[in-house]
Amino acid sequence: TGESTRANNVSGDGRVVVGWEEDRTGPRLGAKWVGRAQEMIRGPNGSVGEAFAVNRDGSIIAGANCNFADTASRGWKWTAATGVTCLPVQRPLGIPNLPRQVHVETMSDDGRVMGGGYSFGLESEALVWFDDEVVFLKDYLRQNGVPDAFQGWVNTGFVLGMTPDGRTLVGYGAGRTDFTGYVVVLPE
Repeated sequence: TGESTRANNVSGDGRVVVGWEEDRTGPRLGAKWVGRAQEMIRGPNGSVGEAFAVNRDGSIIAGANCNFADTASRGWKWTAATGVTCLPVQRPLGIPNLPRQVHVETMSDDGRVMGGGYSFGLESEALVWFDDEVVFLKDYLRQNGVPDAFQGWVNTGFVLGMTPDGRTLVGYGAGRTDFTGYVVVLPE
């Protein structure tokens, strides 16, 4: 349409590119390019926000802002079979009540594991979805044998990448004194 666009990611087979096209009124709308043809991604109530994650063959896409008309913070996941599914996240106690966004930034090849963040800018806590069920990364680790995970960190930031099997996650957060990267290896 002549507005700004950006590619955020590409499927493992190189056939599907995902990102956004800017609406004339300002929001970034989720888009995918198959070949060279652009398609806007639409949810149950119209356009969704920008797309960040795509699986190996481009059959699953995910991103931020499921519904612009809704003040709830929800990410989204799209498949050809089901269309868009909104992914809500409840704000846990102890996290300041700020206008946060749910970002799905990465996923495994089969889409069963996804990672991202619950973010107000850089004030963000890392999220992981297992079969569309969300958990804060710090809570998951502490409940599964790493009781001091991220002890002393300001926040856990974002999960930004993962291996095709969804077992190794990488990201960054606000560590004790500066922004720090991390690697998390999940059990089978």
